[in-house]
Amino acid sequence: MNARRIAPRSLRHADDRGAALLFALGVMILVGLISAGMMAYITTAVRGRSTLDTLRNRQYAADAGIEYAITQVNALAVPGQTICGPPAHPTYYSLGAPLPNNIDIRVECENAPTPVFVSGRFVQQRNVILRACMQAGVACDSTTGVGTIIRAQVNFAQQNGTVVIQSWSVNG
Repeated sequence: MNARRIAPRSLRHADDRGAALLFALGVMILVGLISAGMMAYITTAVRGRSTLDTLRNRQYAADAGIEYAITQVNALAVPGQTICGPPAHPTYYSLGAPLPNNIDIRVECENAPTPVFVSGRFVQQRNVILRACMQAGVACDSTTGVGTIIRAQVNFAQQNGTVVIQSWSVNG
């Protein structure tokens, strides 16, 4: 008779015991790491949101100020020639009351006539440079751009009254 020794039932399955516990612990650690990363991301996003909102609102207000100044200059009899005055004393446009979120924007207007060669002769383009700045903040600096939120160069066409935005730059 061939005698085979059969191991007791408790010894045959001893290798698999605790595997489910290790798997469950691994899943919990993985979920914990992912959750910690997500919390760090959400916390950073919430902290940066107020700064981003302030910057965006300032840029929107400056955009509104520039567009208001464009309509004011365009309504003049001869836009872009004498309205802005000399660079040392630029004309200021203000929207009056502060915009929503208490943002008060001042727009400086400066003539920038540019001679161009058209149809065999030089014609003076009626260009205006508009700089939007914070009313109570640092004054617009035309040479360095410090304090300027938006700078736009606008051409007021002589022939048909068309307004052409030649350049538009936004600073933080």
